[in-house]
Amino acid sequence: MTDGEISIDDPRAPDVGRLLEVHLAFARAPTPPEDAHALEVDELLDPSVKFFSLRRGGKLLAVGALKRLDREHAEVKSMHTAQDVRGQGIGRRMLEHLVDVARADGYRRVSLETGSMAEFAPARSLYASAGFEPCQPFGDYQLSPNSTYMTLRLPRRPEEVAVRALGRTLAIRVWSPAEGTLPLLIVHDGPEYDTLAALTRYAEAAVERGAIAPFRVALLPPGDRDEWYSASALYGRALCNRILPVLREHVAVAARPVGMGASLGALAMLHAQRAWPGTFAGLFLQSGSFFVPRFDRHESRFPRYGRIVRFVRSVLRSSRHEDTVPVTMTCGANEENIHNNRLVADALAGQGYVTNLAEVSGAHNFEGWRGALDPHLTRLLANLWPAP
Repeated sequence: MTDGEISIDDPRAPDVGRLLEVHLAFARAPTPPEDAHALEVDELLDPSVKFFSLRRGGKLLAVGALKRLDREHAEVKSMHTAQDVRGQGIGRRMLEHLVDVARADGYRRVSLETGSMAEFAPARSLYASAGFEPCQPFGDYQLSPNSTYMTLRLPRRPEEVAVRALGRTLAIRVWSPAEGTLPLLIVHDGPEYDTLAALTRYAEAAVERGAIAPFRVALLPPGDRDEWYSASALYGRALCNRILPVLREHVAVAARPVGMGASLGALAMLHAQRAWPGTFAGLFLQSGSFFVPRFDRHESRFPRYGRIVRFVRSVLRSSRHEDTVPVTMTCGANEENIHNNRLVADALAGQGYVTNLAEVSGAHNFEGWRGALDPHLTRLLANLWPAP
């Protein structure tokens, strides 16, 4: 249970002061004095610090603070949850709130320092599960075996483009690392890819380190997924002749986009590319649901199984295609779909597509697909959109 209210608070308030005393005692007990960095109450009163409490029915459950380091960088401080409410998601909620505040304040990065000792293992686990990654010392910190430094990059807030298609209004979020005319990666199940596979965070890191030229990401909501993504001519026509043109009206897109999808989303992207040649510059397809009766008869209860089988059969039986773009495919080596992915990869290569199938260790889920983004998506995009 994580209900309660988070608000700005005064670190000098009596109950807050008592919880901060517990926090300081806990933080300092296993830590040499030179490596104890928990803030005192007077330090939390500094104008560079925003201090928050989480209360339920007036009872103080947790505290946390955000300290400004520079215009784009903030630090998480004074995270502490009362002992009697641990294990209820209170600390996670406070951390999420601090990250939301940092994003709203325009920071591009949030970092933290915590202990490297066993006592701090639950905290490190919480931060890692929220997307924080190990980093070098930042600000005034010095490298120490007693400290662990972690950071989280905050993607720019996506622009939302409303597109009327297929009898409904689609709210398409478009993430951009910069202004101007940029290449576009258009992604089926886009919101899920971003939430569960950190797609725009991956994109920002790849652009920032110079692996790929700056590009935009359009996160397509799935809508009626089983119908739209099952080799539907109606959906493919809407994607290529309606959705993409409206996106171009709202954001400046350089040349043809790259299409991306997983499972049925991968199938739908390949179907659109083949049915509307000249639309896409390349494809990134993960664990595509390319059903063939030889391997996938157990899927025959799926309502659009027959339509998918007919489309995949047409791909496998074709000897050529007029628009052979680069295609990178990934699939877990132990997935059921690995057999049909191998067939499709071989067929595309035989028709002249520059095709690469990476058999990876992940499963048929967003965690597995996230693990395959780098290096496989990176290589595809770097070849199409090399960094200057």
